[in-house]
Amino acid sequence: MAVAAAASTLRNMLVQRVGKKIVAVGRNYVAHAAEMNASADAARTSDPLIFLKPTSSYVLPPGPIVRPRGFEIQHEVELGVVIGENAVRNVSVAKAMDAVVGYVCAIDVTARNVQNVAKEKGHPWTVSKSCDTFCPISDLIPRQKLPDDVLLEKGVELYLKVNGQERQRDSTLSMVWTVPELISYVSSRMTLESGDIILTGTPSGVAYMLPGDVVEAGITNHCSITFDVQDGESSAWDEYRSSMAT
Repeated sequence: MAVAAAASTLRNMLVQRVGKKIVAVGRNYVAHAAEMNASADAARTSDPLIFLKPTSSYVLPPGPIVRPRGFEIQHEVELGVVIGENAVRNVSVAKAMDAVVGYVCAIDVTARNVQNVAKEKGHPWTVSKSCDTFCPISDLIPRQKLPDDVLLEKGVELYLKVNGQERQRDSTLSMVWTVPELISYVSSRMTLESGDIILTGTPSGVAYMLPGDVVEAGITNHCSITFDVQDGESSAWDEYRSSMAT
């Protein structure tokens, strides 16, 4: 009961913005890099691709995940690494895991049509990743419940289903960059603080979600989350296209 209470408390702290940022990693699974027309080998010889999501995008089960009208949203299930120490800066790969308090299952919701337009214009694609409810998360899995040797040597399995149909499933061993490497890299660019989350990338199989869908995601043997998808009230897509045309 004490562990469950602690997990619930930390989750609520995250949602209340104790964590200041969500650092997300792109194209960190070999098969997903391929489906996005990118080379995993090229990714390995360069720096990890990172971007930020706001903490205001957190949402808890059962949601809903709200799709702004006209936005075409896709799911990306991810392992989220929760930082437990303040002022983690320039940490080495060897010591990176000492900064971890636990893990969450997360879904990096992406408005793909918004992202594509931004890319075509050479503009940042923050809007496509940052709407309210675009980061569903689970309760915390404490680090002692998912030991370092299990995560780093055996790996854990991520999965996602929509309306009972499996769309994504892969082991974290398929990552291009490991969890310690990601923590070390991010901390060399920005200070990581208590409650911050690093989203470590998504397996292949990303696909669209529609209003009325029921999305289930999880980390096998550790957690499962379920969210409903619904349309928002505002028509954001026409406004976004108009702003990008200027």
